[in-house]
Amino acid sequence: MKILHVIPSVSARHGGPSKAVETIARLLAEAGHQVTVLTTDNDGDGRRIPAHSRPNWEGVSLVFMPQTTQFYTFSWRALVWIWRNIGRFDCVHVHALFSALPVFTALVSIQRGLRCVVRPLGTLSSYGLRTRRPTLKSLSLALFERRILAKSAAVHCTSRSEEAEVREVVSGASTVVIPLALPVESFDVDVGYQRVPFRVLFLSRLDPKKNIEALLRAIPLVVQRVPAFELQIAGSGDSSYIQALHALARTLAVEKWLTWLGHVNGDDKHRAFAEASLFVLPSHSENFGIAVAEALAAGLPCLLSSGVALCDDVVAARAGAAVYCAPEPLARAIGDWLLDDRQRAASEIAARELAIRLFSPREMLRSLLSLYGETDARKLG
Repeated sequence: MKILHVIPSVSARHGGPSKAVETIARLLAEAGHQVTVLTTDNDGDGRRIPAHSRPNWEGVSLVFMPQTTQFYTFSWRALVWIWRNIGRFDCVHVHALFSALPVFTALVSIQRGLRCVVRPLGTLSSYGLRTRRPTLKSLSLALFERRILAKSAAVHCTSRSEEAEVREVVSGASTVVIPLALPVESFDVDVGYQRVPFRVLFLSRLDPKKNIEALLRAIPLVVQRVPAFELQIAGSGDSSYIQALHALARTLAVEKWLTWLGHVNGDDKHRAFAEASLFVLPSHSENFGIAVAEALAAGLPCLLSSGVALCDDVVAARAGAAVYCAPEPLARAIGDWLLDDRQRAASEIAARELAIRLFSPREMLRSLLSLYGETDARKLG
């Protein structure tokens, strides 16, 4: 099959969405399919990905187009490319809404009678619709997104909670839940590192929806019970927002217990997971949470807000806990888990088992190929 994936950016700075598309594309290519990924050179925070440092995914054709405007990640050349080339593909899989490239691709697919799979990428969460350009999103929904969701062959949701969000917008949307895959074996903790007692890790894109402020405000309360407490914050984001977080940390006088790792990848990421004793993600909204999946694969117990889609699975498996993410209950939960060695040890085993069960690359590949087959059975023979 010839499969086209379209996403506004594959920059590592955008975290989980970029990693998920890479995993999907590589798996499909390894299975013998012709995979093209169309994207822009957006590198976040007004930057562009220079040609010499663009990713190269083995077996996958990556097509980068220059971003025309940062707003809506608009690219004239990408839209022209879609108009001229979309008919060459058997399946089109777009990632994200409220962004020019995937929205235009989906509309062209529908207009030409092609079948298209849409992955909303968490853009339909009530938090996002309420807090980020709500007026503009309301107008865009009326003009574009509702039609796309209603007319697309399938809406690829990565969790049941995301499926519910889609159904809130378009009740008749043809939704399919396919969790993202993860090479669980690559997160084996027996790699020469040891857990550091009382070390807590936050790893994700630094963004207001992640509720990092509550985590910073919890630090003085945690250290009252756990003086040796240490918090590592890994991730990148908008520079002005990061400066605001640093300013808050200084105001709270918590730098002594806090380490900013910045963006981590490869061995540095594996080390961060392997040496932590607890993972925490207090997001207001998270349609999947690839960092949670990675933490589980590393055998790391997870404290999550109910806004994180994987929260229910983690709680049911006893691989962590759900916590109301205001500073006081967050601090109480962190202290309880750090001081309970027996509970934490049992959850490390449960976390690893849950990751193996949920994030199988083979299962995701099977589900995607089945989905693409339903999208256009004629072209699958």
